[in-house]
Amino acid sequence: MRLTFSFTSRQKVNMHSTDLPSKQLTDSVTRRPTMRVGMGLLLCALLQACSMTREVVGLDTPQLLAVHYRCDHSTEFLANFTVDTVVLDSTRGQETLYLDAGGQGAGQKVFSNPRMRAEFGLGANGRQAVLHYPTKPVLVRCSRV
Repeated sequence: MRLTFSFTSRQKVNMHSTDLPSKQLTDSVTRRPTMRVGMGLLLCALLQACSMTREVVGLDTPQLLAVHYRCDHSTEFLANFTVDTVVLDSTRGQETLYLDAGGQGAGQKVFSNPRMRAEFGLGANGRQAVLHYPTKPVLVRCSRV
C-alpha cells in the first residue's frame, strides 16, 4: 500500500505503510470512535422510534398507528392509521378508508369510502369516533379503549 500526500508547495511525499508504526496503522483503520458513537446513537433512535406510541390527534406522520375502539352494539375494531388512510379491522372484516375533507379543527379527522364514513377525534378529550353507513341508516358511536 502506497500513500501519497500533497502539500501547498506541490512537493510530494511518498510514504509506505511499513513506515507507519503498526499500532498507529491499526488504530486508524479499525478503531473509529466517532463512527461507533454515531452508529450507537442511530441504533438508539431507531429503537426508540419503534417503541413509541403516538396519539390519534397528530396524524401527520407516515408511520402506522393502531388504536383500539369499542362501539355501541358490542362492536369493536382496531384502526390502523397512516397519513392519508385508516384500515378498520374487526370481526366483520377490513375496510380501508381514505382521508376526506370535513374535520373541524386539527384534532378531528374524517375518512371515507363508498361504503362508510368515519370521524375520529370527537368529544371533549378527542377519544370518541362516529361511523356512518350511507347505505343503511345507522350511526355507530365509538370510544377509544
